[in-house]
Amino acid sequence: MKITHILIAILLLTAMTIIGSIASDQEWIITTKEEQSSHSKYLDPNTADVKVSFEEAKNILNSKNTDLKADSINGKLINDSDFGIIWRLTSKTSNDESIIVGIDADDGNILFIYDDSKETRADNKISKEEAIKNAEKYMENELSDEQQKEVQFETAFYLEPVADDLPGSYHVSYDRMINGIASLSDGIVIMVNAETGYVTSYTELWNMPEEDTYVVNKEVILTEKEAAEYLKQFIGNEAYDGKVSSTTEVIKSKLVWKYTGKNEIRLAWWMQFTDPKLGLDGSLPGLVCIDANTGEVLIADYIIG
Repeated sequence: MKITHILIAILLLTAMTIIGSIASDQEWIITTKEEQSSHSKYLDPNTADVKVSFEEAKNILNSKNTDLKADSINGKLINDSDFGIIWRLTSKTSNDESIIVGIDADDGNILFIYDDSKETRADNKISKEEAIKNAEKYMENELSDEQQKEVQFETAFYLEPVADDLPGSYHVSYDRMINGIASLSDGIVIMVNAETGYVTSYTELWNMPEEDTYVVNKEVILTEKEAAEYLKQFIGNEAYDGKVSSTTEVIKSKLVWKYTGKNEIRLAWWMQFTDPKLGLDGSLPGLVCIDANTGEVLIADYIIG
């Protein structure tokens, strides 16, 4: 009897060992060297499809900081989980301070700068007013005297860090004004490091021609109230079976210059609106652009909740 029990125990142990080995085989993940290399964040500049070369990235960095040691710039092309494909450059200033910079490998924009030579605040965050002041000072060096006459502050707000080990930023934007009216497409966006106050990116769009090419009837310009009625008619046709909406309310508006698909530039009312029946509120309003002469809706962007 004991021998029988021992044999049964051996058979059970053998069976469990076989089953265990089969189960463990199914959980194994085998990765080849090629697969491992494909997971690497470092990219080969010779084969990667990027528009900005290493030399161009170096020139961008040098143009923004003339205090760098000439031979101190090194860089790698990486696929960053937060920023995408970027050139991550390291360098030294004349005072031997370290700088790390991320430059978009597609459009050349500077995405972040870590600069040891810049002092950080005790609370790790400058005020919005300081960010605006720093942005304006930076912008003055980028624009001509004529361009500076055409810009007007639009808004500034704080952006939380995209990762735990990165600083927050202030988004500061300016409209390009043409005869007192903002261009919908042209303007300036400046990103300011919230820890150092240092400008980390500067984007300038300045493409609209002079006003004499614009299509506008200055004798017949809709008022904001009249444009709002066209908006209500439009929403009525789109969402209320042709009945004029009684719940659509404009919360923000301004006159703008707007490019059209016909390569024309028209005067238009840019409007943000709410409509509780459609689930549109202040946190997620709808957006339209309405021709200020005809009432035609040129742009409509909203999500029905």
